[in-house]
Formats: sequence, C-alpha cells, structure tokens
Amino acid sequence: MSNKSQIWFTDFAIAIVIFSLTLISYYQYTTNISKQDSSVMVDLISDAKSISSYLTTGGYPTNWNSNNVVRIGFTDNYNRIDNAKFVELTKISYNKSKKLLGTPYDYFLYFINESGDVQNIEGFCGTGNPAVNITYDLNAAYYYEGPGEEEFFKNFMKETFKADVYFNKNRGASPTEDFDSFISNINSYDFVVVEHPVWSGSEFNQFETAARPWLLLGGTLFVGGEMPAPQSAHAFGVQFKKMSGQSESDRLATVVNEDEYIDFNERDNIIFRQAYYIDDVSVGSDLIDIARFKY
Repeated sequence: MSNKSQIWFTDFAIAIVIFSLTLISYYQYTTNISKQDSSVMVDLISDAKSISSYLTTGGYPTNWNSNNVVRIGFTDNYNRIDNAKFVELTKISYNKSKKLLGTPYDYFLYFINESGDVQNIEGFCGTGNPAVNITYDLNAAYYYEGPGEEEFFKNFMKETFKADVYFNKNRGASPTEDFDSFISNINSYDFVVVEHPVWSGSEFNQFETAARPWLLLGGTLFVGGEMPAPQSAHAFGVQFKKMSGQSESDRLATVVNEDEYIDFNERDNIIFRQAYYIDDVSVGSDLIDIARFKY
C-alpha cells in the first residue's frame, strides 16, 4: 500500500477535462456528412461542453445522492473529485442521467490524464451507455497462499482481468499453478497481484529476483499482507516488516493520502487484522504512504 499512490488529480482541471461523450450515433455520419449531419455534430459538441461544465461542479443539492440529485456534479468545487459523489453518479440509471444532463444523445464518460491514458476512477474506467463494452487489454496474474487463506482480491482479479491464479503447492496447487510456475511465467503478465503469500525467505528472494527486471520493463505489481514469513525482508527498495504487537492499537492505521485505486478517504481509521508495513530504504520521493501505523 505504498507505491504510486497520490494520483487523486490535484491537476483535475487539466488532467480530466477531456472526457468524451462517446456519441454512438456519430459513426453513421463519418462517411458522408451532409448539412443536416453537420448541424447534429454542432449540437453534439455543444452538449459535450455543457455536460463537461456540469460535471466539474459540486452538483445540487450540495451533498446529493442518486435518489435526490437535481444537477449532477462530482467535484468538491476545488477541482478535485469527490469520491462519494462519483460513486453516486455510477448508481444513477442511464436514462435518468441523460435527463439530468439535459441531452437527447447517447454518451459515455471516461477520464484521461495529460498523456492521454484512460484512468481508473473508484474502480470504474467509465460510465454511461450500457452498449459500450469496457474491457482491460492486459494479461494478469494473482498469487495467494491457497484455499482457506486470505483471498480478498481473488474474485475481483478473476472476474475483472481474467487473471491466472497461482498458490502454494502445499495447499494443493498443481505444477501449472504453483510458485515455480508463477515465477517462470511472470514476464508474460502486465499486472500481478500478490496477496498474503507467506513465502519462505528463499521463495521471497526468488520472487524479488524475477520481479525486479519485470518491473523495470513496465510491469505493474500490487502486493499486500504477509510477504515473507521472516519478520523482516528487503526488496524493491523497501523493508517489509511486521509489527511485534497484535493489540488493536498496534493494528490501527490512519489514511494519510487518497489513492486512485483504493476507496479510502483521508483521515479514515483502519484496523487491520495483522500489522504489516514497509519502511523506505532507497525509493525516496516516489514512495508515498497511503496509510500509516502509529509506531
């Protein structure tokens, strides 16, 4: 819960102004645009600009939800996304949202950053016309200790990314889904989630040896829970550690930075089941805390 976190769009006005009304009806006009078609295009562009203005306000009423909303807007009026409002937006039926946005046209809303890359917001790549098919063009893998152990991300990874699942052979993994197979195949993946693997020291070192060059080539890694069984281990420029105590106060953490992918709000208190954390060794300013234990 540390690397590449605070992306909650302080540059919102620049970074996500460009969302698109994916105007599905547009495509039938692209071959031979008549005067009438040109008029429709003018209307579409005008609607897109108006809707952009609505959405980058706070909406009405101030703390609106999907049931009482009068005007949709999902920022805090300081050019930052209000997480709760955005989630409420995704709960509004498509036909109702069109009426609230004042457009007769089909639309699809998505966000991009300054580089033109589509951004994931609160677990959504976009919202709008249900005819638009949102898929992730990447290969993914998920590793966990095994059946009966922590597997909070397992279903999400399988359903959302069609991830290959690996686990400990002592938990019944076959040779094609055990640790050795995972290490052998890691270079074929774009995105890897490792959840509470409880590796031995030697397994952890094998993983670090395989994952480091893969990360340098552009792989994305998300890790959580108890990584190595030893109390402390060093990899990827950080020290993986475990709090010595297990009382509630030892496991209490406070959110200090919001994250693009995790639905935490700043200053939220979280009591973890076990207190695993990292200390920076050589990452420096690129390492941003999301939540901190008191220690």
